[in-house]
This record gives sequence, structure tokens and C-alpha cells, in this order.
Amino acid sequence: MLLLLLACTAEEAAPTPPVPGPPGPPPPRAARAPEPADPASFTAGGKGGPNVLILTLDTVSADHLAHWGGRVETPVLDRLGGVRVKKAYSHFPQTAQSHWSLFSGVLPEVHGNIPANGASVYAGPSLAEIAHTRGYATAAFISGVTLLDGSCGLSRGFDVYDDELAKGSTERPAAQTVAAATAWLARQEGPWFLWVHLFDAHLPYTPKDPKRYDPDYTGTLTGTEAALDLFREGKGTPPARDLEHVVALYDAEIAEMDEALAPLVAQIGGTDIAVVTADHGESFAHDYLFNHRSVVWDDVMHVPMWVRAPGLANGEVAGIVNLIDVAPTVAALAEWGATAPFQGVSRLDVLMGKGGGAERSWARTDPWIPSMPGTPGPRLGEHTPTSSTIREADGTACRYDLTTDPEELHGDCSAPAEELWSAYQEAVKSMAPRQRTIEGGGQGNPMVPGQMLESLGYVDPALHPPPGPPPPGR
Repeated sequence: MLLLLLACTAEEAAPTPPVPGPPGPPPPRAARAPEPADPASFTAGGKGGPNVLILTLDTVSADHLAHWGGRVETPVLDRLGGVRVKKAYSHFPQTAQSHWSLFSGVLPEVHGNIPANGASVYAGPSLAEIAHTRGYATAAFISGVTLLDGSCGLSRGFDVYDDELAKGSTERPAAQTVAAATAWLARQEGPWFLWVHLFDAHLPYTPKDPKRYDPDYTGTLTGTEAALDLFREGKGTPPARDLEHVVALYDAEIAEMDEALAPLVAQIGGTDIAVVTADHGESFAHDYLFNHRSVVWDDVMHVPMWVRAPGLANGEVAGIVNLIDVAPTVAALAEWGATAPFQGVSRLDVLMGKGGGAERSWARTDPWIPSMPGTPGPRLGEHTPTSSTIREADGTACRYDLTTDPEELHGDCSAPAEELWSAYQEAVKSMAPRQRTIEGGGQGNPMVPGQMLESLGYVDPALHPPPGPPPPGR
């Protein structure tokens, strides 16, 4: 889930040597509260409005869900109704930066080196800050160590930021997070803005029913970190039948997460707005297994998205909707009349079936660790309605035709990428006036304890670099 030398959580960190002994408690919170948005950067557009739910399903790839061609049915989420966006894309294959983009409507790199700072350097508002200024009660309920506020500063604008994990744990089960969120909802009398984050699909893949999608498996490979570390480190590839079983375990966790959402979905009324999506997916291909942080393949960046709101018909829509489009789209759906320096745009036309959508979606891996020995350096990707392009740190690039090669196996590696690189850089640089220096930078979490990294299955990229794109014709 995010970029460089220090760590915004276990996922974001450059690994430290393992520390013997059992996992310790989550890292401590930062000593100071995140600095709020510059009041001059936005207007809230008034007071009150419809209730808003943002639900993020950590590490869920769209192509594993039935509505996107996979096998996992989501009957509980389907009760929300509304629109399913067939082509929704994340911009960053790590959690904190991806969520910041969702809530702020600006590209991940605009937020700076979050792990080192313990917060975003972006001075513009988050959706929660806009809602709070409008008089909403605001709350977030967090399920994973990658979003501890002391690391990432995402509590800006939230009255309640519940990231309390059990001692020694890196995650909170979906049922517990949903229970906490619904208890908070039951106490609300005015408009509310609620974010619920679920972490169950993230490694380890340990569903309650491991035979749900693979009842005939007779092998011994499990979905635990210890069982999969060898493959995450690039030291081998499991036999095809074992890999099939691990994917089945991952799918079972997604299905169980859907079931756990029933009490929350039951609370969403006819006038409420709800957006359900993911920060990124998970990789089970390209010889890069059980991870996501170093690649921008379609299976990692293509995420599911449901949007329900008054006036939206049930069904599916085409057209790319990026995570940076979520904030302006929610503001438009809620008719807030709010203004903010969004880089994304409202996609109401797409949601209403009128066509349109983004012409492209940019994706970036951690740009703050480009020089570690043996690593490929940060990648830049671009998705269009019909293609994807992956640019390596050395400037070489491969383009894939997603209509004829959806698994991205046969790239045109003579593809130029100068325009892609320059356009992306200009977009990031254009937001420099909205960035600020965080006083006392580096006061976020120091290195996340090595045993916590080990428990999440993260390995040293300096020793085990992920592979680059395959050559043409592979």
C-alpha cells in the first residue's frame, strides 16, 4: 500500500531486519494532530445535505468479483443498488496514498512522502473536511495497520477516527469494524459522513471456510504469510494447482467480507449516498505473486466500484472513473456546491449512463525509493479504455492492447512514453502551490517494527526485485 524509505505502515516501509519474538503492538500515533486544510483552499457550499457512506475494500481486484467477470458473488453489496462502474481505476498500488487521492481528488504524488511526514503535505481539503465544515457528524472506522492515523494523518476532518486494533494485531475483522460503525450510526441525529475500511482480503488469506471455492484441494499450501513468503520473495512459483488454491482462499475472504457488511448495508436509506470501491487489487500473475506495491498491471489497478444515490438507476456503466474523481462526484451527487482544487472531475454523466468518462488513468508506484540496489525503480502506468502502458524508471515502456490481450502478456515494447511522462509530471507540478512544508517533518512513525512487516509478508525489494514487463510475444 505505499512509497519509500520510511513507512506509512508495514506495507509502505522499506523493510527493516526482522526482530525476534512475537509481533508487537501497532506503532504509536504521531505526537501532533494532522494539520487541517487551508481554509482558503475550499468552500463548503452551505450546511447539511444527504448522508454519505464511503466504503473501501482493501486489496480487492475487480476481476475477482462476479459483476466484473470473476466468481465471487456480492449479494449484500448488491442490496445497495445503484450503479456498478465497470472501469474504475486506482492511481497507486498502496493503501494510504490511494485513500488520500480518493478523499482529496488529487494525484497520490501531490501528497508527498507521507510515511516520512506522518501526514499529507497537501493543503487542500479532504471530503471529510468539506462535510465537517457543512456541519456533518464525521467518522472513520479503520481495519488495517496501513491506515493508522499516526502514520498517515487521514483523520483530517473526522470527529471520530477509530483505528484501534487489538494489541499485537495488524488488522481488525470486518464484523468488528462494521459493528463499531453501525453503533456510531445509531447515535446520529443529523447528517453524517461515514468511512468504513475493511482489510480482510489483504494477505494473509485465511478465510473461515477455506474450501468455499476449492472443496477438492488435497495439497498442503495455505494462505498464511509463512507459507507464501517464499513466493513473495521471488524464490519460486507454486505449482499451478497450489496457486489456484491460494486464489480460492483470497476469493473466499472477499465473499466473507461481503457477508459481514449486512448490518451496515441495512442502515443505508433511500436518500443516502454510498460509494464502495477499493484502494488497489492484488497480483496473482506476471510472476509477481501475493503482493501489489511494485506493479501497475491492470489486475492490480482495476478496482470495483458501486455508486448509489437518489436518481441513479440500477445497472452497469462504461467509461473510466478514477479514484480522484470520487470526491468531486460525491460533492456533485450531494449537491453541496462545494469548491476545491480537485484534479479529478465529477462523473455524473457516466453514472447516469450518458457516456463520457476519463480519457486515461495514471498509475504510479512509490517514487521515493528509486535507488535501492537491484530494484527497477518507480513505474508509471497509463490505462485508457482499450490499452495500458507501463513505463519503467529507465524510460522504456510497453503498451498492451486490453481488447486482444487483457492479461497484458504481449506488449509492444517499442512504444514511446515521453508524452505520458511529461503529462504526468506537469499534472503533479501544477499542484505545487497547494503543497506545504510540514514543520517537524519525519515525526510520523519511525520504521514499523520488523516483526510487523514480517507478519504482513513484506520482503526486501533490494534482494528480490519484481519482474519487469514481459518482452513482446511472450
